[in-house]
Amino acid sequence: MSQEQPRRPYQERDAGIRYGDVLPVGGDLADRPVAPRDAAMMQSAESTVFGHTAKGGATAVMESADARNEQRRAVGHSRFSDIPRDQGVTVTQTDIPGQPGHRLVTEYVAGQAVSQYVIDKGAGLGGGAGGGYTLVLGNAAMWGDKVTIGEALEATAKIAGGTK
Repeated sequence: MSQEQPRRPYQERDAGIRYGDVLPVGGDLADRPVAPRDAAMMQSAESTVFGHTAKGGATAVMESADARNEQRRAVGHSRFSDIPRDQGVTVTQTDIPGQPGHRLVTEYVAGQAVSQYVIDKGAGLGGGAGGGYTLVLGNAAMWGDKVTIGEALEATAKIAGGTK
């Protein structure tokens, strides 16, 4: 006779937090639960680009969702969601013309942009003394509003005092 604690049975109705609940995605990806290995892939992509995980980036959102999903037993600790596993995650950064030291960062899950923001290369991403983001556009994108590159450049120019 086993002395293990009885495990709560998997509940079909508790599918956990899905990508569509926390990130601006569509299609089949929106219905997939955020899994721990998905967040680990995004963390790895951010670390490759920045040298560490960006505060407030897609990794932070995904880690919060996957922690809750694990707690609810909606996903296992070593699970991937099939679409991000097969199509991957990407973090890109592009220098903004006319704005020295500013970069547009876009984070993708399975080819869908989930976060976009502008950073100041000189300030860094550490959040320490003088560090942090110049302008965060990811919040708008996180809630479903799309931000075009032109809008990001215009916003950066306004903040930098280039235009009114």
